[in-house]
Amino acid sequence: MAALIDKTIRDFRMSRSQIAVRLAQNLRVLANEFLHEPLRIVV
Repeated sequence: MAALIDKTIRDFRMSRSQIAVRLAQNLRVLANEFLHEPLRIVV
């Protein structure tokens, strides 16, 4: 049982770091779009 809980906690930690990575990527994409949007409006 303890091993199962251990594995679950490890998986949870891993998925949390993956979520953090995805959030960072999404923020970068949003920032790029946000920076390019005014240029599109001007052009």
